[in-house]
Amino acid sequence: MFLKTLAIASLTVRSAVRSRLLICLLVILFVVTLGIPLSVRGDGTALSEVKILLLYTLGTGSVILGLATLWASCSAVSHEVEHKQIRTVVVKPVGPYLLWFGKWIGIVILDAVLLLLMGLLTYALLFMSLRSAGSEPEDLGTINSQVLTARRLFLPKEVDLSSEVHRTVDELKRTGQMPEDVSEEETMQLIYRRLRARRTTVAPGASLSWEFDTQGLNTSRGSLFLRYRIGSSIGGSRQITGTWRVDAGKNGDSFNTGPIPMADGRHLIEIPASTISPGGNVTVRFENAAKGSSRTVIFHGDNHLELLAPAGGFLLNMVRSLLVVFCYLVVLAALGVTAGILFSFPVATFAAFSLSSIVLIVGFFAFSSSLTVCDHHDHDHGGGKASVMERVGETMLEGLEMALSPVRGIAPLGRLADGVYVPLWTVVRAVLILGVVCPGILGLLGGYCMSRRELAAN
Repeated sequence: MFLKTLAIASLTVRSAVRSRLLICLLVILFVVTLGIPLSVRGDGTALSEVKILLLYTLGTGSVILGLATLWASCSAVSHEVEHKQIRTVVVKPVGPYLLWFGKWIGIVILDAVLLLLMGLLTYALLFMSLRSAGSEPEDLGTINSQVLTARRLFLPKEVDLSSEVHRTVDELKRTGQMPEDVSEEETMQLIYRRLRARRTTVAPGASLSWEFDTQGLNTSRGSLFLRYRIGSSIGGSRQITGTWRVDAGKNGDSFNTGPIPMADGRHLIEIPASTISPGGNVTVRFENAAKGSSRTVIFHGDNHLELLAPAGGFLLNMVRSLLVVFCYLVVLAALGVTAGILFSFPVATFAAFSLSSIVLIVGFFAFSSSLTVCDHHDHDHGGGKASVMERVGETMLEGLEMALSPVRGIAPLGRLADGVYVPLWTVVRAVLILGVVCPGILGLLGGYCMSRRELAAN
């Protein structure tokens, strides 16, 4: 069985080489890897150039590999059926499932070789550019500490606002201030957004605190970093002055930056490792300066505050990131081979591309929608029962979330370019779901359909 699979895989690889697919992809990847750093410019700093090299080069190369994988895998069986070459295989003792597996393995081998070459070329180009650019020692130190590293990411604990939302709604009902032309659900959403806004806005003279759980933190690797993104209440204003305080409780020391001027944008503050006590709770507080010395500060984005701790080296982090990308290519290859069995080549290509796009688009809109307090609030809480359409919609969203939640958070290249640690569990999860479960389901479907298809009649 192993020799049969290897023979089918080698024939698939040789077919790709004869069709000049491999050579074309090598040329395209080489041009992309060298061309993007020359054509895309950042803010002029060495740090931005390194991030562009990692994110845009590897990201674009991965997209090209994904498109080529779908194209090659769709043609792996459909072309042989159309040209009646499949008869020379099915007359031999090769079962449909073994044939599917051999074709899939051949495409996966090609992906592994091309992705490895792209990773090696990017890694070599990265360090060549650092050596030839003549960067200042200070810039190199910043790059090594912020990009060419692997830092574990800690986010603040999520604050549950549902009880406060319900209390506010009950108070509005009690005082007769509940708007009559707005539904209760819309009112709850509006109150929730206002409460969330309070958690990201600091007026002059006020303060705001966050709590971090530092379980699993290792402080022996060096200093930690507090990263945040802010803006002022007046666009373009740079009149922001504030103080950051970090308190680790009884087992740690307090850290105080003192009043510092800040501009709109993203900032990074180094925190001594002795300040943080692993395994406990860390409280981070921002104190805005008084009125006249500062403006109202707005913290932008969902992850507007992050605590970063060194967790490993860059090379292993890059290997883990590329392994996750490889798992995505593996499932695309499985999808393409199965589509090539079900349809002719043009229809299979259209179906595979459409299905991949639908999964991406639907996943984005489903999970970027407001699934917050109203997802969990009781429809009978004074607002009556939900309609049939609402229940059907909620059931569909819950089913979609259950199906895609294991993989929708796996985005390794952004973490790599940001110097954020890609956990080993992320790689294991990607291998199990994208590399085993999904291809297994598609393989069973493809093998079954091939066994029911009259190939000799084509």
